[in-house]
Amino acid sequence: MRRLVVAALLVSIGLIPVVASAQSAPSAITIVSLFKAQPGKGDTLVDLFKKYDKPVVDKLLADGTIVDWGIGVPYIHTGSDWTHAFWITAADWAHHAMVDKAFEASEKARKEDENKKIDEALRAALVPDTHRDLVFRNVVAHSAPRGTGGSGKAYLWLADYQAKPGKDDEAVGIYRSAIEPVFAKLLADGTLRSYGVQVPVVHSEITPVGSLSFWYEVGDLADLDKVQGALRAARESRSREQNAAAELLFDQVFAAGHHDSIVEIQMSGSK
Repeated sequence: MRRLVVAALLVSIGLIPVVASAQSAPSAITIVSLFKAQPGKGDTLVDLFKKYDKPVVDKLLADGTIVDWGIGVPYIHTGSDWTHAFWITAADWAHHAMVDKAFEASEKARKEDENKKIDEALRAALVPDTHRDLVFRNVVAHSAPRGTGGSGKAYLWLADYQAKPGKDDEAVGIYRSAIEPVFAKLLADGTLRSYGVQVPVVHSEITPVGSLSFWYEVGDLADLDKVQGALRAARESRSREQNAAAELLFDQVFAAGHHDSIVEIQMSGSK
């Protein structure tokens, strides 16, 4: 579940690599659940997911109820108060309701003693009162088909920006016209596994009104060099005047400052 090519974006983003999924409808909704594991209990948390939750999400992916799912941990530690992120993307709220029912059915199918043991294991593995949920709508999303998968590391680069009041559409428009063409080529040649833009559906202190997350996914850290090289090449292909105009546009649309993060994807599945 996680964070442009206009000259300005290239200068300030560094050249973020972003992910996209051709299979994912632009309106798809991603729910991200953040957890903080007790020291030394991270593997326990992932093992519980593998045993009890993965069979459920694999089936949901296979029957088309969900678009993708994943588990990630911070690759670059920036002080965020979470150690594990679990996410599921579905076409709309109706499909997320189907997800809830599938997990409820899975729980009811188990014996009461087993559910009690699962609950106890989770309580022992997690720091109390650290669970947080984020809800995003994918206004841009493209990815190469991968199937249910479930293993193999990947890396997700997230860049969180804040649009100025009333500038949300312009912010996405800048991405579509400047960044997306670069990422589309990188997706086609296999450098990117996916890329996209997410905006919050449920606003909070973490995801206020006007916030946007530009993201992209690579299978290997070495691919980050290719992504950043492609973004630099796009910028260098423009004239000094074009880049100055792009920087001015960026300043008009975005508030100052942004936050980057890299998530190591431990398991994932995508149609």
